[in-house]
Amino acid sequence: GGAEGTITLNTDQDEANFVSSLTGLIAEWGFDGLDVDLESGSNLVHGSQIQARLGRALLQIEQNMGGDMYLTMAPEHPYVQGGYVAYSGIWG
Repeated sequence: GGAEGTITLNTDQDEANFVSSLTGLIAEWGFDGLDVDLESGSNLVHGSQIQARLGRALLQIEQNMGGDMYLTMAPEHPYVQGGYVAYSGIWG
């Protein structure tokens, strides 16, 4: 796991580095997609820079790879549950 690692996307340069690094790894190793597994250390909170920039960065990676790649995400339970409760209330 990568629970001890973090992703920093606070600036345009951070975002460009993220896109460049992942595009390079995908191309070098011949991967057909990307799995994003954000842990609590990623500071993924409502209104944060990573929340605003991650989707845009992933779209850019997809474009860099020719638009044909798999994307999977494995959010932590609190993110899913918190979003669900905010969307439809505690009882659904």
